[in-house]
Amino acid sequence: MKIMATQKISAVSSTSADTAYPDDNILDEHPKKLWKAASGISEATLTFTIGTGSAGIAIFNTNAVEITASVTDANSIAWFASDADWTSDATWVAEDAALSEELFNLDGVSGSAWLEWPTSPVTVTAELTFRSESSVEVQAGVAVADMVHEFTCPQMGVRESIHTYDIVKELQNGAFYRKERDKVRTFSFNFIEDRNPDFYTFMYEIAKELGYKPAAWWLADMDGYWWVAYARFQKMPTGNHSMPANTVINTQLIEVL
Repeated sequence: MKIMATQKISAVSSTSADTAYPDDNILDEHPKKLWKAASGISEATLTFTIGTGSAGIAIFNTNAVEITASVTDANSIAWFASDADWTSDATWVAEDAALSEELFNLDGVSGSAWLEWPTSPVTVTAELTFRSESSVEVQAGVAVADMVHEFTCPQMGVRESIHTYDIVKELQNGAFYRKERDKVRTFSFNFIEDRNPDFYTFMYEIAKELGYKPAAWWLADMDGYWWVAYARFQKMPTGNHSMPANTVINTQLIEVL
């Protein structure tokens, strides 16, 4: 399990943006507040300035079917480069000396991407080029860049569900009024960590600092199935100190709109 809990992006610019959907919308905490390219532009590049200590960037709510990326520092030293062609159903993880992790789930509607590089001691520039289907304006909702906190994978039995914000009201005649609204995923799971330092790191350096603010999460169960979600705690996590040196941590997450 991995978490990017804070925001190290200090600036963003784009090669194309609709005036109603400017590029800095992608730094807002709400994925529905979009950056969108100008009318008819299906390929555009976002350039991010990312502060020291970064090790990854995550993208949420994008209609891209392909993303290519490069990350360089002020001396133009490449920390990361991706020149693969990603298709709408691509999910790929690679590891080598220069690249830690790269994972895409680009469905052309509300996809996500997670990219990592070795922790940088300096400010870096990340250039991500997004491509959507032909003549469909490319867009994205949220970008988060930060150091990557790693914890053990959730135990078997990750619970995934749907939370609906639909309004349902019973009328006087017994019929029901329903107004359809957004629906989001929820996740609940347990994972086991060493009590000191990992439990205390998660509880007091991440959960306490986040509160109910959203963060970028990469969840993977022990079967190797994974989810990437921009989510907040549905309620604050709890730890059960039921073992001499380890703690079982119960966590509940809900996606952010």
